[in-house]
Amino acid sequence: MHVRWVTALMAIVILAIAGCKKVISVSLAGADSKYVIEGKLDNTSGCSVLLSTTEDINTVSGFQGVDSAVVTLTVAGDSLIYLKRIKKGSYYTSYTGEPGKTYSLQVVINGNVFTASSTMPQQVNMNSLYVSNRNIAGKKKYVPVVTYSDPAAIANYYNFVQVVNRKSAGLVFIQEDHLTNGNDVSLPLLLTGTTITDSYLTEIDKGDSLQVEMQCIDANVYRYWYSLKTGASGEGLMATPANPVSNITGGALGYFSAHTSQVKKMKVED
Repeated sequence: MHVRWVTALMAIVILAIAGCKKVISVSLAGADSKYVIEGKLDNTSGCSVLLSTTEDINTVSGFQGVDSAVVTLTVAGDSLIYLKRIKKGSYYTSYTGEPGKTYSLQVVINGNVFTASSTMPQQVNMNSLYVSNRNIAGKKKYVPVVTYSDPAAIANYYNFVQVVNRKSAGLVFIQEDHLTNGNDVSLPLLLTGTTITDSYLTEIDKGDSLQVEMQCIDANVYRYWYSLKTGASGEGLMATPANPVSNITGGALGYFSAHTSQVKKMKVED
């Protein structure tokens, strides 16, 4: 998911308040550009890092990839691993992580050094994926449901990435086991909005291909997604737009997540 930042969200709020009856001129102060790091390491497909910069609201022109960075990955007792630039702003290595180990990411850009660490949790398996027919706001909706057995011994944190017809839903589905520790869980991938109409935002139709990736994430990465979901995304009823809580030091925005990955796919049928 590409990160949406505060300036754009402020503009949306202002437009919503203005309505259609009166034109309101608002002068928005410019924001200093910051580096954005989106790093992911899993146990199946390797490590990828997206590097970009934020933009002032008056000059937004899409993804601003950053080249000429030195990106490295390390784990205690192992050698330094360099990520290769594969396209503008995108870096990759096929090195895969191992549950239980802590990984450190370092990004050096024009003399600026940014670091982050993340511990890959033990994998919790997704037992099944299916869709449930539900009546939401008077309309029939297909709702994806994942099932898994949460371990009782430790705290667990999850992130679910939903893809419909090979297109990411672009939504944050996270879960922690405060209320489900040690239980068998059936989790509908619903967003909690301010009304029942707002609570499900992704349309899924009969015949669609559905894919869900289950990530077991550490506590710091969960805090990042939680703050993005409830704050920077404006999902919470009283949420004030703000940058999400990052596990990256040095002043960059974004996150670095070492997580397990399991994917299930299906075709939506009645």
